[in-house]
Amino acid sequence: HTRKDWAHEQSVKLGMYDNGSLVKRAENCLRCHSGIDHNLLAAGHPDIVFELDTFSGAMPKHWKEKQGWANARAWAMGQALALQRSMAATQERAKQGHLDWSDRNCFSCHHNLYDADWPIDPAMAGWPQWNSSRWSAFRHFLKAAFPEETKELSKKILAIEEEFRKKTPDTESVEETAEKISLLMKELVPKINGLSWDASLIEKTIEEIRRDSDSYRVGGFRVAEQGLMAVDALSLALPENNPIRPKIRREVKKLYNLLDVKDPARYNPEDFSKEMESLTDGSSR
Repeated sequence: HTRKDWAHEQSVKLGMYDNGSLVKRAENCLRCHSGIDHNLLAAGHPDIVFELDTFSGAMPKHWKEKQGWANARAWAMGQALALQRSMAATQERAKQGHLDWSDRNCFSCHHNLYDADWPIDPAMAGWPQWNSSRWSAFRHFLKAAFPEETKELSKKILAIEEEFRKKTPDTESVEETAEKISLLMKELVPKINGLSWDASLIEKTIEEIRRDSDSYRVGGFRVAEQGLMAVDALSLALPENNPIRPKIRREVKKLYNLLDVKDPARYNPEDFSKEMESLTDGSSR
C-alpha cells in the first residue's frame, strides 16, 4: 500500500480501513473511545475522553489529508459523532429503564472533601449534573455554521439537561429525546463533512468558546478540557500568517498547564476561566 503505483481505493477494496474518510476515522476511534458505563469505571477503567484531532496528532498518520483546514475539520467531525454515539448509548440505557452515572459529571462526587472552594452550581447542589462536555464547545461551532439546525438541537439538549436535574428522571422522556438528538446529528454529519471552512468561521468559534466562562466555572474539568482541546485544534487550522494565531498558541500552552489530567478534581475554575478569557486579549475579527 506504500507503492507509488498503488491507489488508496485499491487498498480499501482489499480490506484496509479507510482512514482517509473523516467519518470512518472518527467512527473507528469511537468504537473504543465511547460507551463506557459506571460499572466499568468503578472497576478501575480510566474515564473515556475523546477529541479526534488532538488524539490523531499523537499517533502515526495512516492517511493523507486531502482537504484544507484539516485540524478544524477533524475536530468538528469527532465532536459530532461522539455526541451522536453518546446519545445513542443514553437512549439504549433509558430504554432499559435506567440511566447511568457515567452520563453525569464525575467530579460532582469525585473530589477531595477538603477543597472548600469546590465550585457548585446552586441549581445543581446535591445532585450530579449531566456531563455537557460533548456539547459545550461543539455548540458554538454549530451555532456559527448551522444556526437553524442548531436551534432545534439546543432545545433537545436542554430537555436532556432538565431531566437529569430531577431526582427521578423520566426514562421514557430521556429515551425519546436522546433518539431525536441522535437523528438530528445523523442528518448534520454529512453537512459538517461537506462544509466549506474559512478563517472567519474558526475565529468566531474560538471567540465564543473563549467567552463561555460560566461553563468553565460550573461545568467542571471535562467541559474545560474539551473547550481547550477545541481551541487547540481550531487555532492549528488557522494559516500561520493569521494575526491571532501566535497569541492563541502561546496561551494554549498556559491553559494546558492549568489542567492536571492526573488529578482533575483539583481543577480551579476561576483560574482557568480568567486565562481562557484572555485568550485573544478580548479581540475578535
